[in-house]
Amino acid sequence: MKSITATDFLMVVVVSLFIPEPVNIYITQNTFITYAGSYNSEQVGIIESIDVETNTVGVRRFLCWTELLTKLGDGWNGNISFWPIDPNTPVTYLCDTNYYERITTSAIKGIAFVFYYTDYILDQLQGLANVYSVTSTFNSNTCTISHIKNFCPFPSSYINSQLLSCYPSTLLRQILNIKEMIQRMMNTRSMSSRCSQSTVIHNINPLTWYYMLRVMGTSCRYQNVVIKRSYVKNDEFVLEKKRVPQAIVFLTFPLHLQMAQKVFGSGTGLGTRNVMSCSLRRRGLDAREVVYKQMNYTDTVNVIPFENENNTIESTRRGMELKYLSSEMELTVTVKYRKLHGRENLEDHFRDRNVVPNNNVLMDDSYPLHATTTVFGSRISSINLATQQALLNNGRSVSINEVCVEIDRML
Repeated sequence: MKSITATDFLMVVVVSLFIPEPVNIYITQNTFITYAGSYNSEQVGIIESIDVETNTVGVRRFLCWTELLTKLGDGWNGNISFWPIDPNTPVTYLCDTNYYERITTSAIKGIAFVFYYTDYILDQLQGLANVYSVTSTFNSNTCTISHIKNFCPFPSSYINSQLLSCYPSTLLRQILNIKEMIQRMMNTRSMSSRCSQSTVIHNINPLTWYYMLRVMGTSCRYQNVVIKRSYVKNDEFVLEKKRVPQAIVFLTFPLHLQMAQKVFGSGTGLGTRNVMSCSLRRRGLDAREVVYKQMNYTDTVNVIPFENENNTIESTRRGMELKYLSSEMELTVTVKYRKLHGRENLEDHFRDRNVVPNNNVLMDDSYPLHATTTVFGSRISSINLATQQALLNNGRSVSINEVCVEIDRML
């Protein structure tokens, strides 16, 4: 691994700014942000430069599908797509571009998390707010769509791919840590009739807690709790107690499910009671194995129901409780679930989380000129919209019409 010197940092990370409330984020070059664009529409971009004197940042825009079509104009063939455009896909796709604009820091709305479509981490981020996937880059000068990666997901990885310590990556890692701990509790096989699990997660930054509240769009109530510290001072053992405020959020109603999904993913509140084993068959630090278990109505599933008050069948409401001590950077999570079995009990909960047990996928009618599409024995590398030619990874150039005919033939 290449060593990082102070010169390396100075060459790429010159300025770091803190955007105060209500945003509360740190930004540097190569930070992905959401910001207010024209007509106050929400845009996604990556910061290329920061000007402290004018309080502005230079941003390279990333476009969604409808924004790209607007740039292409009326001459575009609507039967072709460059990446999945089904609104039911678990992640939103964007396109990298060569469009730049300068905005004021007051236009910045928050952090965005943008990854290349082959990044493994996307599997864990389905349904999270402000998460995007990129497969392609659009060059307006040549009117070409290229299926290449032209960005780094975090400011630290812009310096070196092995570095992950920066505000956006720390924020995301802490959220994923919370999400993982919640899923472990939900995947319990406990036979306890209380159906309740609790855990304490340490070192959760106050900015992470603020981000969670802001994304969920909820407020919290406070209660005073007693904490204690034990330490040694000179020749004495010391026990210290004091009262501190603790923030509490209880997610239990149907609207709360949508709020929780923005932070913890679309599958929030589902847990398996089946034993899942995963053995690494390969040696080495790069070894990775993934095991899948298809959901079925015949399974017994742990479910946080997120139901209306009049639907409660127990004396204790089911839900997810978050308690945060900012002074201790300590988050306590309690899940209260219900064990459900059968289609009549599970169907509504699966539908609310976009789970389709029979795995039927609705196919888009457009011709997929995607990065994963193979035609004539090779994948598509780029598409020149001016000449209507597609370049394959094997170096062969074919017309877009020939590609569409080949896709029809393969179907």
